[in-house]
Amino acid sequence: MDDSKKAQVHAYWNNEQHDPATIGTSSIGTGLPVEFLYRTIGELETLRRYLPRAPFSMLELGCGAGRWAMALGRSLSYYEGVDMSGQQIAFAQETAAKQKLSNIHFTLGDIRNYTPQRQQFDVIYFAGVTQYLDDADFEAIIRRNLPYLVPGGIIVERATTLVGERRYVRDESGYWCVYRLNSEIIAAFEAQGLRHVADEQSYTFLRRPELWRSPELSFFASWGLKNMPTAMHAVMKAFSAGVNMHNDAFCHEGDKVYDHRFFIFSIGDNVT
Repeated sequence: MDDSKKAQVHAYWNNEQHDPATIGTSSIGTGLPVEFLYRTIGELETLRRYLPRAPFSMLELGCGAGRWAMALGRSLSYYEGVDMSGQQIAFAQETAAKQKLSNIHFTLGDIRNYTPQRQQFDVIYFAGVTQYLDDADFEAIIRRNLPYLVPGGIIVERATTLVGERRYVRDESGYWCVYRLNSEIIAAFEAQGLRHVADEQSYTFLRRPELWRSPELSFFASWGLKNMPTAMHAVMKAFSAGVNMHNDAFCHEGDKVYDHRFFIFSIGDNVT
């Protein structure tokens, strides 16, 4: 990525008009605000199936406003998060201070050349960030961070992927993205000697947006997700899974078909 593109990307993620709490966590299924909480609960449910037994340490590259650090805070023995957005890092630091999470540390920086304060981690998490890197930087950041993974640890890659063929997005707002295929992501990590353990959709996309636009239903769902999150999420997930039985589990945008997945990798026999 040349310097002009880097400047555009930096400006996009530091735009003060964006809400630091939600930028980068779009509602994939419906595009509606009610899906933000639903998605957070669903992704946490999925990710916990692969995380080590608590307490564990984590390095998060592209931590944004600290959504994952706050969700996992009590399970973490130590955490470092780095992001290029000063607005989101400030929000994350303020939230961690309010929750008195002294084991969590956020740093403003470039993930491509960040050196962690700690030597090794049980989990290294690429938090939906590699899709904003070109192929050369994507490969380099995997290679650069391998020494920071403990033996037996895991790397988690969370990415929006495309079904069929990759897509490049470059728009005037500075949004720059590469939507890769699942196979391309797996191949990039395996090329560095990592073993592909598993991958699955990060959460069941919320379906039927025309229903959730109802103020009454949206209010009830938002209240339920905040006050009885497990039960409300289960109901919404079951509804969406039922709709998927008659369609598919992906997100359709014109002729493009998107997915959103967790990829889990561990150190293989060929890592040096």
